[in-house]
Amino acid sequence: MDVSHSVARAAGFFLALAGEFVALGRRARIFAFVAKPVDATTEIARWISGDARARPDRRVRARGERPGAGIERSGVTFADLLEGIRDLNLSAPSDYGRAFHSLLTSRHRPRGRDTVLVILGDGRTNRFEPLPWALRELAAGCRGSIWLVSEPASRWGTADSALAAFLPEVDLAVEAKDLDGIARGVAALVRKL
Repeated sequence: MDVSHSVARAAGFFLALAGEFVALGRRARIFAFVAKPVDATTEIARWISGDARARPDRRVRARGERPGAGIERSGVTFADLLEGIRDLNLSAPSDYGRAFHSLLTSRHRPRGRDTVLVILGDGRTNRFEPLPWALRELAAGCRGSIWLVSEPASRWGTADSALAAFLPEVDLAVEAKDLDGIARGVAALVRKL
């Protein structure tokens, strides 16, 4: 799940809708990334269940200034949650190729006949090498793969978007730029299961 500035709001709404998939004790794993994937499963599951606590050292900022600031569970915004995830560099430039390669070569590599790989993001790489082969290998080890694209289809493949390289490597892509699209993506995911 891309949690860069341009995607964080969509990621927060997706998790709010698909929260049951990540309830504590489930086998689902969530990797948040901007450039490097970080296992955020425990923190996100606690936030979804309302068990996350606001960090006492967080700075108060203007409402809506940070992506995900308006999405809240039990007094903790999605923006606060992201800022509290260790090793997640929210200031890094998006690098999907690095994120896919890191996940592919990690001990957390998703694979198995009961595994569905779900990617949420815009596919914008900041002109870094997209490494679509890394996504192909990740997807090949899973039962299925779905990409929830957080921007309108008219923008896919424009500027620094590498979606044209990535989408042939997944089974299904869904435009998920708003709550209706995210709901369609969740429905497609449920059908895929």
